[in-house]
Amino acid sequence: MTVDLVLAELGGPAVDAGALHRLRDARRANRVADTDWFELAYRAYLTGFGALFVVLFLVGAIGDSVLDPAARARVVDHAPAVIGLLAAVAIAVGLRSGSRGGPLALEPAEVRHVLLSPVDRGRALGPLALTQIRHALFVGAASGAVIGLVAARRFGDGRVPWALSGGGALAAVALAGHGAALVASGHRLARSWCTAIGLVLVAGAAANVADVLPWWPTRLFGDLALWPARSAPVALLAAAAAVGLSAWGWLRLRGVELEAAERRTALAGQLRFAVTMRDLRTVVVLHRLLAQDHARTAPWFTMPGRRPVWRRAWRGITRVPLGRLTRMTVLTVGAGLAMLGVLRGTTPLVVVAALASFVVGLDALETLAQDIDQSDRADSTPRERGLVHVHHLLPATIALLPMVAVAVGAQAIVGARGRELVAVALAVLLGMLCGLGGAAVSLLMGAPDPMGRTLGGSDPAMLPPEVTGVATLLRAVWPVMLSGLAALPVIAALRAKRRGADPVGGLLAAGLPVIVALAVVAGYVRFRDDVHLWWQKARADAMKGPPK
Repeated sequence: MTVDLVLAELGGPAVDAGALHRLRDARRANRVADTDWFELAYRAYLTGFGALFVVLFLVGAIGDSVLDPAARARVVDHAPAVIGLLAAVAIAVGLRSGSRGGPLALEPAEVRHVLLSPVDRGRALGPLALTQIRHALFVGAASGAVIGLVAARRFGDGRVPWALSGGGALAAVALAGHGAALVASGHRLARSWCTAIGLVLVAGAAANVADVLPWWPTRLFGDLALWPARSAPVALLAAAAAVGLSAWGWLRLRGVELEAAERRTALAGQLRFAVTMRDLRTVVVLHRLLAQDHARTAPWFTMPGRRPVWRRAWRGITRVPLGRLTRMTVLTVGAGLAMLGVLRGTTPLVVVAALASFVVGLDALETLAQDIDQSDRADSTPRERGLVHVHHLLPATIALLPMVAVAVGAQAIVGARGRELVAVALAVLLGMLCGLGGAAVSLLMGAPDPMGRTLGGSDPAMLPPEVTGVATLLRAVWPVMLSGLAALPVIAALRAKRRGADPVGGLLAAGLPVIVALAVVAGYVRFRDDVHLWWQKARADAMKGPPK
C-alpha cells in the first residue's frame, strides 16, 4: 500500500518552480555579498580598454586598400556561400554537442537535487538556458560587429551598416548552433543521426562554395552578413530560422538526459577550474573528455621504424580518432583560406590563421604532451629528456603534410592560381610549422605555478600586481604569437604583389628569419632543461654573494 502511494505521488503534477527561483536568487545574493566591486570594475576597465584598442586602433590602422568593382562583385557573389559553410559547421557542432548532453553545463547540486525533484525540468532549466542564449548572442554580435568594421574598411562603405549586419549575422549563427544543441539534447537524438545531419549540412554548404550547387539554405546567413552590399530581404529567414530553432530547443528542455547532464557537470567544473588556473593542457584534455574524443583502439596504419621515440610518436598519431582528424583538417583548410585572404589584401585574417595553426599544433603534438604529463617515463630512459622531446617534432610535421595538401586543394577550388597558389601553399606549410613551434612552447611551459614562482623564480608577492599581470598575459599570448610568425612572410608577399613583383620571392625572403626562429624553438625544446639548471645555479650563486 505504501509503495502504491509513493508511486501515485511521483506520478502526480509537478511542483511550482517559484520556490526554486527564489532559492537561486538568495544563493546569488550570498555569492556576490563579499565581492570586491572595485576589483571587478578594474577588470571591466582593463577589458573594455583592450577591446576599444582592438576595435578602434587596430581596425583603423589597417592599411588595406578598397576593393575595386570587379573584386567587390566577386566577394559579393562568393562570400555568402563561405559564410553559409561556417554556419553549417556551427550547426553541425551544436548537434554533436547536444547528442552528448550539451550545451547546458549544470552545477552538481542542480543535477542531483533539482533535476530529481518534482519540479518541471523545463521551468527549472529555463533561466539557465536563457543565460547561455544571452551569452551566445552577445559574443556573436560583438565578434560580428568587429568583422563588419573590417569589411567596411575593404568595401569603402559606412561602418555602422556593416557593423550591424555583421553582428546580426554572427549572432544568428551563434543562436542557430546553440538551438541545434538544445534540440538534439531535448530529443535525445543519437550521435549517428546528429553526425549524419551535420555532414549533409556541411557537404551541401561546401558544394555551394564550389559552385556545384547553385544555392543552399545556410547561404542565407551570408546574405544577411552582406546586406549593405546587396540587400536581400529573404536573408531575414536565416534570423527567423535561428530564433525558431532556439525556441524549439527551449520547449524541449524537459527532455534533457540525467546521466549525460551528470557526466557533463563533473567535467565542466574541472574545466572551469583549469581555465581559472590558465592550465591549457588540462583544458584540452577535459574538452576531449566532454566531446568523448577517445583514441582508437586499432591504428589507422603501421609505421615501420626501430627507434623507440619514433615508434611511440607514430603509435599515438595513428590512433587519432576520425573526429579529431576532421577537426585538424578543417582548421588547416581554414588557416590556408585565411592566408589567401591576407595575400589578397585582408590583413586582419592573420589572427584567424595564427589561432587555427596553434590549435592544430596542439592536436598534432599529443604524444609530446603525454610524455610531458608522464615525466617519470622520460626520466626512466637513458636519454636526456630534451632529446626525447625534440624527437616528437618530426613525426608531427610529417603527419600534417596531407592536411596541408588538402588546404592547398581548397585554395585552388576558391580560385588561387599560378604564383599566388604557390605562395599560399608555402605560407600554409610555414604556418603549420609555426603552429607546431607555438604548441611545443606552450606544452613545455606547462601550467602556471599556483604558489606563483614566475618571472624566473621570483615570488609574485614581492612584485607589483601590474608586473605579475603582464607576465601572466605574456605567458598566455607568447605561444600564439609564435604561431603567428608565418603571417610576416605573407604580408611581405602582399607588399611585393602590390609593387608588381613576384609574391613567392617576397615570401621566401621574409620566410628565412621565421625559419631561424623555428630553429631557435627546436633548440629551446632540446636544451630547455639545461637552460633552467644553469639559470637556477646562477641565481643561487648570485644570492650567496661574492666570496669573502
